[in-house]
Amino acid sequence: GYLTVRGLSKVLTAVAKGQTLPQLGGGDLLPDALAAKVAALNAAYNAAIAAAVTQTGAVLVDIHTPLVAAHTAGGIPISPKCCGFLYGQGIFSLDGIHPSNTGYAVLANIFVKTLDAAFGTSIPAVDVSAVYATDIYAPH
Repeated sequence: GYLTVRGLSKVLTAVAKGQTLPQLGGGDLLPDALAAKVAALNAAYNAAIAAAVTQTGAVLVDIHTPLVAAHTAGGIPISPKCCGFLYGQGIFSLDGIHPSNTGYAVLANIFVKTLDAAFGTSIPAVDVSAVYATDIYAPH
């Protein structure tokens, strides 16, 4: 589910103190009905974006599909410890929304792959392992 401000505060406090992540209760997460509305709104935005791409002939970089596949597979194998999509597992920064440097490197490679396929280019991929090695959000 989505964290509330109270839930985020609990998680950030635990991380700052070097503690394990706390158990989250009902007031720490948005109610399921509201989370479902947010998910439906995201789906509607994605459909509108796909329609605009079709109408204009633009190139769509689909980051959702490969990230869902990686999440379903248990994460992105970069090292024995990295990287998963849950809080503190290396793909996201401390706010749990924005990618970490490693997450941005993974996203960059999705863009590179799409652009190479669409335009016949040969853009070199980002070395995600090298980014991971210095990423402060990655679980070393």
